[in-house]
Amino acid sequence: MDANFLLPGEDPEKLPEQYIFFVTETDVTGLHQLYVPVERRMGKDWSVPFKDNIHIAYIDSSKADDTPLGKLMHDFRCMHAEDMYYPLLREKVRHYKETDKGVNTMDELMEKYFSEYIKEEREEGKAEGEGNIILNMLKGHEQLKKIISFTGWTADQIRALAEKNGLAVE
Repeated sequence: MDANFLLPGEDPEKLPEQYIFFVTETDVTGLHQLYVPVERRMGKDWSVPFKDNIHIAYIDSSKADDTPLGKLMHDFRCMHAEDMYYPLLREKVRHYKETDKGVNTMDELMEKYFSEYIKEEREEGKAEGEGNIILNMLKGHEQLKKIISFTGWTADQIRALAEKNGLAVE
Protein backbone atom coordinates (compact mmCIF):
# COMPACT_ATOMS: atom_id res chain seq x y z
CA MET A 1 0.00 0.00 0.00
CA ASP A 2 2.86 2.35 0.72
CA ALA A 3 3.81 2.44 -2.95
CA ASN A 4 0.60 4.33 -3.66
CA PHE A 5 1.54 7.13 -1.26
CA LEU A 6 5.20 7.78 -2.09
CA LEU A 7 7.09 8.72 -5.20
CA PRO A 8 10.35 6.86 -5.94
CA GLY A 9 13.10 8.16 -3.66
CA GLU A 10 10.66 9.94 -1.33
CA ASP A 11 11.32 9.68 2.43
CA PRO A 12 9.20 6.96 4.10
CA GLU A 13 8.80 9.33 7.05
CA LYS A 14 6.38 11.26 4.84
CA LEU A 15 3.92 8.37 4.74
CA PRO A 16 0.49 9.39 5.99
CA GLU A 17 -1.22 7.52 8.77
CA GLN A 18 -3.28 4.64 7.44
CA TYR A 19 -6.21 2.90 9.08
CA ILE A 20 -7.21 -0.62 8.09
CA PHE A 21 -10.42 -2.03 9.50
CA PHE A 22 -11.48 -5.63 9.12
CA VAL A 23 -15.24 -5.67 9.60
CA THR A 24 -16.22 -9.25 10.32
CA GLU A 25 -19.57 -10.99 10.67
CA THR A 26 -18.52 -12.80 13.84
CA ASP A 27 -15.99 -12.58 16.66
CA VAL A 28 -12.90 -13.78 14.76
CA THR A 29 -10.54 -12.56 17.50
CA GLY A 30 -12.28 -14.49 20.31
CA LEU A 31 -12.02 -11.41 22.56
CA HIS A 32 -15.77 -10.72 22.67
CA GLN A 33 -15.32 -7.04 21.84
CA LEU A 34 -16.83 -4.81 19.18
CA TYR A 35 -13.51 -3.06 18.42
CA VAL A 36 -10.14 -4.82 18.74
CA PRO A 37 -7.06 -2.78 17.83
CA VAL A 38 -3.98 -4.68 16.71
CA GLU A 39 -0.73 -3.52 18.26
CA ARG A 40 2.23 -4.59 16.18
CA ARG A 41 5.51 -5.07 18.02
CA MET A 42 9.01 -6.23 17.14
CA GLY A 43 12.29 -7.21 18.75
CA LYS A 44 13.48 -10.36 20.42
CA ASP A 45 11.12 -9.88 23.37
CA TRP A 46 8.38 -8.10 21.37
CA SER A 47 8.83 -4.97 23.48
CA VAL A 48 9.38 -2.42 20.71
CA PRO A 49 6.26 -0.90 19.10
CA PHE A 50 6.34 -1.05 15.32
CA LYS A 51 5.76 2.58 14.32
CA ASP A 52 4.87 2.62 10.64
CA ASN A 53 1.78 4.87 10.88
CA ILE A 54 -0.46 1.92 10.04
CA HIS A 55 -3.29 1.22 12.46
CA ILE A 56 -5.19 -2.05 12.18
CA ALA A 57 -8.34 -3.08 13.99
CA TYR A 58 -10.96 -5.80 13.85
CA ILE A 59 -14.61 -4.86 14.20
CA ASP A 60 -17.13 -7.57 15.07
CA SER A 61 -20.34 -6.45 13.37
CA SER A 62 -22.39 -8.91 15.44
CA LYS A 63 -21.62 -6.89 18.58
CA ALA A 64 -23.77 -3.87 17.73
CA ASP A 65 -24.34 -1.72 20.82
CA ASP A 66 -25.41 1.88 21.58
CA THR A 67 -22.01 3.41 20.73
CA PRO A 68 -21.62 5.24 17.40
CA LEU A 69 -19.57 2.30 16.04
CA GLY A 70 -22.10 -0.21 17.37
CA LYS A 71 -24.92 1.69 15.66
CA LEU A 72 -22.94 1.70 12.40
CA MET A 73 -22.49 -2.08 12.66
CA HIS A 74 -26.24 -2.35 13.25
CA ASP A 75 -26.83 -0.33 10.09
CA PHE A 76 -24.44 -2.54 8.09
CA ARG A 77 -26.52 -5.58 9.03
CA CYS A 78 -29.94 -4.02 8.44
CA MET A 79 -32.14 -5.51 5.75
CA HIS A 80 -34.40 -2.43 5.55
CA ALA A 81 -33.34 1.21 5.26
CA GLU A 82 -36.02 2.40 7.69
CA ASP A 83 -34.39 0.37 10.49
CA MET A 84 -31.08 2.25 10.21
CA TYR A 85 -29.72 4.88 12.62
CA TYR A 86 -27.55 6.97 10.30
CA PRO A 87 -29.52 9.18 7.87
CA LEU A 88 -26.88 9.39 5.11
CA LEU A 89 -26.36 5.63 5.01
CA ARG A 90 -30.13 5.08 5.27
CA GLU A 91 -30.76 7.30 2.23
CA LYS A 92 -28.03 5.64 0.16
CA VAL A 93 -29.35 2.18 1.00
CA ARG A 94 -32.90 3.30 0.24
CA HIS A 95 -31.73 4.68 -3.12
CA TYR A 96 -29.92 1.50 -4.18
CA LYS A 97 -32.50 -0.93 -2.82
CA GLU A 98 -35.81 0.86 -3.23
CA THR A 99 -35.71 3.24 -6.23
CA ASP A 100 -35.88 2.12 -9.85
CA LYS A 101 -32.73 4.06 -10.78
CA GLY A 102 -30.76 2.71 -7.82
CA VAL A 103 -31.93 -0.87 -8.30
CA ASN A 104 -31.05 -0.70 -12.01
CA THR A 105 -27.59 0.65 -11.17
CA MET A 106 -26.99 -2.17 -8.69
CA ASP A 107 -28.33 -4.74 -11.15
CA GLU A 108 -25.88 -3.53 -13.80
CA LEU A 109 -22.96 -3.58 -11.37
CA MET A 110 -23.83 -7.02 -10.05
CA GLU A 111 -24.34 -8.38 -13.56
CA LYS A 112 -20.93 -7.04 -14.60
CA TYR A 113 -19.24 -8.41 -11.49
CA PHE A 114 -20.88 -11.82 -11.64
CA SER A 115 -20.45 -12.24 -15.39
CA GLU A 116 -16.69 -11.67 -14.95
CA TYR A 117 -16.66 -13.96 -11.91
CA ILE A 118 -18.62 -16.69 -13.69
CA LYS A 119 -16.35 -16.41 -16.72
CA GLU A 120 -13.29 -16.88 -14.49
CA GLU A 121 -14.93 -19.80 -12.72
CA ARG A 122 -15.81 -21.45 -16.03
CA GLU A 123 -12.26 -21.03 -17.29
CA GLU A 124 -10.88 -22.51 -14.07
CA GLY A 125 -13.36 -25.39 -14.27
CA LYS A 126 -12.50 -25.99 -17.91
CA ALA A 127 -8.76 -26.02 -17.15
CA GLU A 128 -9.31 -28.36 -14.21
CA GLY A 129 -11.41 -30.71 -16.36
CA GLU A 130 -8.82 -30.68 -19.12
CA GLY A 131 -6.13 -31.32 -16.53
CA ASN A 132 -8.01 -34.37 -15.29
CA ILE A 133 -8.37 -35.67 -18.85
CA ILE A 134 -4.64 -35.17 -19.43
CA LEU A 135 -3.80 -36.97 -16.20
CA ASN A 136 -5.97 -39.90 -17.24
CA MET A 137 -4.32 -39.94 -20.69
CA LEU A 138 -0.88 -39.92 -19.05
CA LYS A 139 -1.90 -42.75 -16.74
CA GLY A 140 -3.06 -44.63 -19.85
CA HIS A 141 0.41 -44.06 -21.38
CA GLU A 142 -0.85 -41.93 -24.28
CA GLN A 143 1.81 -40.27 -26.42
CA LEU A 144 2.56 -36.57 -25.84
CA LYS A 145 1.64 -35.68 -29.45
CA LYS A 146 -1.79 -37.23 -29.06
CA ILE A 147 -2.44 -35.38 -25.80
CA ILE A 148 -1.39 -32.07 -27.40
CA SER A 149 -3.64 -32.60 -30.41
CA PHE A 150 -6.55 -33.68 -28.23
CA THR A 151 -6.34 -30.87 -25.62
CA GLY A 152 -4.52 -27.98 -27.25
CA TRP A 153 -2.18 -27.74 -24.29
CA THR A 154 1.52 -27.16 -24.93
CA ALA A 155 4.14 -29.81 -24.26
CA ASP A 156 5.56 -27.67 -21.43
CA GLN A 157 2.12 -27.36 -19.78
CA ILE A 158 1.58 -31.10 -20.00
CA ARG A 159 5.05 -31.88 -18.64
CA ALA A 160 4.51 -29.45 -15.74
CA LEU A 161 1.18 -31.10 -14.88
CA ALA A 162 2.72 -34.55 -15.14
CA GLU A 163 5.65 -33.58 -12.93
CA LYS A 164 3.31 -32.01 -10.36
CA ASN A 165 1.38 -35.30 -10.20
CA GLY A 166 4.37 -37.63 -10.28
CA LEU A 167 3.64 -39.00 -13.75
CA ALA A 168 5.89 -39.67 -16.71
CA VAL A 169 5.37 -38.21 -20.18
CA GLU A 170 5.93 -40.59 -23.05
